[in-house]
Amino acid sequence: MKKKFTSLIVIILFFSCNNSPATSKNNNFPVLNYVIIPYNQENKQLFKESIPADLTKDDIINIDNILPMIISEHNKKVKANPYVESWMNQELDLSRYLRQYVPVLNKNGEKEVFVNCFAADKLFINGWKETWNSEFLIMSDGGNDYFEIIINLNTGTYSHFYIHGYA
Repeated sequence: MKKKFTSLIVIILFFSCNNSPATSKNNNFPVLNYVIIPYNQENKQLFKESIPADLTKDDIINIDNILPMIISEHNKKVKANPYVESWMNQELDLSRYLRQYVPVLNKNGEKEVFVNCFAADKLFINGWKETWNSEFLIMSDGGNDYFEIIINLNTGTYSHFYIHGYA
């Protein structure tokens, strides 16, 4: 009996372990939809008077709770004013986007995260498939395929919500 149980465990472990990264249903993108990019202090455009910070599991959970609420609030405003002509007046589907998180401590000692979002299918078009998880991507234009926001994890507030325009 003990041998059968041990054999069963080995078989389960063999089939459940996989050396390749997990992929989504379309087998093109990693299941993990975000990456943490360390803040480069030489680039003062992103944050002024800030220093690099780390993100904890609780911080990630917090971001994953706050970001959908922000997008939902945005989409409600868009639905309420469908005739406003602006690139900012477009609904967003958060499931389309990969995210880069750049955490910092601001001058008040509060943890803020720059969330850089871009449509996953644009990785192939722009040649970013190999670098999105290691290099901070800077986009201009592109419409609602790209948006960004800064979330203050201490206060639960956000700022600098920006959907890219069109060239």
